[in-house]
Amino acid sequence: MNIEQRVEQKTALFSEEALHSLEKTVSNTIKDNFKEELPEYESGAEYSLDYRNKNALSEKITVQKYWRLIFVVVFILSKFFLLLAVYFYIKYKDIQFENQRLQYQIETERLQ
Repeated sequence: MNIEQRVEQKTALFSEEALHSLEKTVSNTIKDNFKEELPEYESGAEYSLDYRNKNALSEKITVQKYWRLIFVVVFILSKFFLLLAVYFYIKYKDIQFENQRLQYQIETERLQ
């Protein structure tokens, strides 16, 4: 049995007038419930279309701006410290090489 036949069987139990009145009752109930939950629209200055000022002053946007600034500062500092680490690593290797060269030179002078 397909869906259309099942719907016809179920609707055959009710008259057309009963279904129509049921539909009106349900729709009125839904409308009444939504009227209670939704606030009425009030025209005035607090409902302006100038959304830039409101968004710029909201806490969420301000926090996001601060986090962006903090992220940029941390990113720049990380690159700075990375360059310092590379510089001191190269300097350390150069000093190690110089130390080995001087030790080799001292040993060769002792042997002569």
